[in-house]
Amino acid sequence: MATYFISDLHLEKIESSISTIFSEFLERLDEDDQLYILGDLFESWIGDDNVSELSAFVVNQLKLLSNKGIQVSIMHGNRDFLIGNDFCDAASIQLINDPCIIDIKDEKAMLTHGDQSVSYTHLTMPTKRIV
Repeated sequence: MATYFISDLHLEKIESSISTIFSEFLERLDEDDQLYILGDLFESWIGDDNVSELSAFVVNQLKLLSNKGIQVSIMHGNRDFLIGNDFCDAASIQLINDPCIIDIKDEKAMLTHGDQSVSYTHLTMPTKRIV
């Protein structure tokens, strides 16, 4: 069992090198692996009700992992903080808080996207509160 962490992929369209690499990476994961997506999986996310070709593709990719017994958790980033339960349910993944403490081989680890602790936060946090 291995634990993987990814963040800031900023996926925008299926026909891109980063989407291809992401898909190839997911195909290599084994049963009982864990994947943590630490925010900004998408370049932008305006809500779970805005289903696109890309979102459907990602949902299908993540659901395949769940079907293989791979646990996937996702955290909001500053660009996809509107990801909600509908997306997570469709993809069979778990939405986790930022920050989040996890156990890895009897050790504690803190996971965070990090946007709450950087200097430009004053520009993005008001938008999060409004939306």
